[in-house]
Amino acid sequence: MYEGKIISAANKPAKYKLHAGATIWLNFWDNSSLTGFYNNQNLSASFYNQWETVYDHETEAGVFDFIQPQNFLVGYEGRVKKSKFAIGGYLKYLIQNNWNNREANLSLSYKNKFSKKVDVRIGANASIHNDNLAVNQLTLREKALNSDYIFTTALGSLKSKSKQYLSYDLSGFINHPSFYVGYSADNVKSTRLDNETTSQIIKHSVISGIHLPEVKKLKSSLLFKYEKEIFHNYTPGIGITYNDKFFVMSEYEALKKYSLTLGFYLLKGLKFQGRYSIRQIGDYQIESININNYTERKGYVSFGINYAFK
Repeated sequence: MYEGKIISAANKPAKYKLHAGATIWLNFWDNSSLTGFYNNQNLSASFYNQWETVYDHETEAGVFDFIQPQNFLVGYEGRVKKSKFAIGGYLKYLIQNNWNNREANLSLSYKNKFSKKVDVRIGANASIHNDNLAVNQLTLREKALNSDYIFTTALGSLKSKSKQYLSYDLSGFINHPSFYVGYSADNVKSTRLDNETTSQIIKHSVISGIHLPEVKKLKSSLLFKYEKEIFHNYTPGIGITYNDKFFVMSEYEALKKYSLTLGFYLLKGLKFQGRYSIRQIGDYQIESININNYTERKGYVSFGINYAFK
């Protein structure tokens, strides 16, 4: 896991950094303590969209559609010069369950070296949210169920009331040449800006990795994620990097869905990655109209670009 030359064996230990296959889960929009983790400045953009395929047993004709959720994110992070602090922020647009969710975020992290090999990071962020129904995409039944958020303008068109609120997250991360472990508590406090009341559910997440010895330009890590919001979810995975250029990560998401991420460094500092996942009908049978005639597969595709610069 070590990179670079040892200039002074007595006072300057070898520098190391995580290989790309072990960093797929390590994003500051998921864990604020990772703000500024990769370089002095870092620019990221990502997109994902869920899909479904439905097969009719009688005709075996499959129908493939992109469906909600759909997510766009653009983020920037950078270290504050001559300090142990880093700041960042992102803009995110998510459409899910026919709700348009817009989020603007500001993140802050602090890093301290606990020993020659152990870095400890803590972080916090604040986000402002603006949510409203995608009225034009609702069925008549959905409009009736959400009538509290829909109103008619003077010109007779339908509009949606907005829900506006602030949320705050806290997190921490420990990094060692042989392992890492991180924790985040999302939505530790929520403040409504529209005089409405809402229930507050804190999401707890733990991510961890154990790095194996390098073998013939192959670096690999065993990964594990735990999440609890309403239910407990466990996700094991493995990340592999070849020649510090090509990387792959395979995970069994929430022990229900297989996901595969592939990526490569095109130029120095410029990284591309794409992700594909699939889940069988077993967990969705309750949603099907006629189980005897239909089967279904769901999953999502995503891609991202990352550029690190000094």
